[in-house]
Amino acid sequence: MGTSDGLRTGFVRGANFGRAYALRQAGENAQAAVLLESLVKAYPDEFTFHNEYAYALKEDGQFEKAYPSAVKAVETGYGDNWLRAVKLKAELELKLGKIKEAAKTVDDALAETVLPATTDVRSYRYVTALRTLRAEIAKKL
Repeated sequence: MGTSDGLRTGFVRGANFGRAYALRQAGENAQAAVLLESLVKAYPDEFTFHNEYAYALKEDGQFEKAYPSAVKAVETGYGDNWLRAVKLKAELELKLGKIKEAAKTVDDALAETVLPATTDVRSYRYVTALRTLRAEIAKKL
């Protein structure tokens, strides 16, 4: 397998992800989910596909089906992506009635996260979103 095969594979991955994103933006979550499911199967350790698949299923009301990919996104995510995945996982836990688990998910992430020195970065917004979610969870406990 030469370099061109690797470039072709990367292009196909990117093109399919772009197509799934476009489908989601067009409100075609069911079609996007089918495509993303195939990408999750082809690339089982790829954060991006698990995260987007879980989001598409969540938007479609398929919380139970979305949850395993949200968990995998947390396991494979890092940095800002990890913070986004943690929020998605906790939101799904709430939808599934796992309120204490959602609280633990957010509490553990906040305890592990070092706040950035500036508020001008995405990380700060994601931490703020987790704190807001935690306040919502507290009302349900």
